[in-house]
Amino acid sequence: MLTARKLIERAALKLRVLDQTDGLPGEIYTQCLGVLNTMLRVWSGQLLATDAAGTALYAPFANLAAGETELDDGDAPNLQDYHEEGVIAQLAIRVAPIFNKSPDGVTIVEARTGWGLLWSAYGNPGVTDHAEFTDFNGRQNYVGL
Repeated sequence: MLTARKLIERAALKLRVLDQTDGLPGEIYTQCLGVLNTMLRVWSGQLLATDAAGTALYAPFANLAAGETELDDGDAPNLQDYHEEGVIAQLAIRVAPIFNKSPDGVTIVEARTGWGLLWSAYGNPGVTDHAEFTDFNGRQNYVGL
C-alpha cells in the first residue's frame, strides 16, 4: 500500500515537478498533505461507506487509529491497489496549482477513469448532483471535487 508521502510524491512526479531522487520541501509537502486529506474527506461524503448489510465499502481512513480522520506522513489510506493510479491522478490535478502547473491530458484522462472506477464501486445513489463529477471544463472542476 502507498503511504500518504508516496501518493504525494507520485502526484508530483506525474506533474513533472519532482524527479526520482528529489524530495518535496516541507512546506510544499504539508500543503499537498492537506489537499490529500481534504480530497479523501470530501469523497467520504460522496461515496458509500457501507452497503445495505453494513459491510464496509469505502473507508479511506480505516487504517488509522480510532477517531482519526487525517493521514500523517507514514499513514496509508485504505485504497484498493487498482484505485491507486486514479487517486494519484486526482491528487495531481488538485495539487497542480501549488506548483503553478496544469495537468496534462493523460493525467486528466487517468483522473476521469480513476473516478469512474471509484464511483462504479462505491457510488452513492443518494448524491443527486453529479455535475461536479462530470464538468471537466473548469480548472477547479476536473473530477470528484
